Amino acid sequence: MTSSWLNLAKMGGGLLIGLCAALVVWLAQDRFRQKDIADNAARCEVAASKDDGDDLDDCLPNIALRIVSARRAVRCENAIFPELRPETRSAAGQHCTAGTQRLIAQGDAQASQIESLNQSIQKMRQDSAAAVARAEARGRSEQVRRDNARQTIEAAPQDAYGRITCNAECLRKLTR
Repeated sequence: MTSSWLNLAKMGGGLLIGLCAALVVWLAQDRFRQKDIADNAARCEVAASKDDGDDLDDCLPNIALRIVSARRAVRCENAIFPELRPETRSAAGQHCTAGTQRLIAQGDAQASQIESLNQSIQKMRQDSAAAVARAEARGRSEQVRRDNARQTIEAAPQDAYGRITCNAECLRKLTR
């Protein structure tokens, strides 16, 4: 009996040693896998800190996508701010999202509309100034004509009853 118990203990001990060895191997593999993941994360962080480049192979796909999106956003902001200029317009078209490009187009349309309205206002001001100048000239001309007529009437001969007798010369002066 003792030999079967001993055989059973030897088998159990061997099995326990085998399980422990398998556990050690599995833990070692897991440790190397974790180190590989940590190394990839470190390489990904270094690649992400660069402004440009496609060396995001060590990054997880969703992380790489976020890094690319962040880079595009930075390039878009650099193209737009402090102001969108003609030389940065192509960069904005390449790096900005469709929504941002739509906002840029709306801003361009509004700027064009503002420019058109400013030109219309300027033309109206010019037309108004010209109309005022014409009206003032007509007013001055009318005033000169009235003054001349008044002077002509005052200089016209009067009869004994105080009525003005205007001869042909007087009439010509009044109609000028």
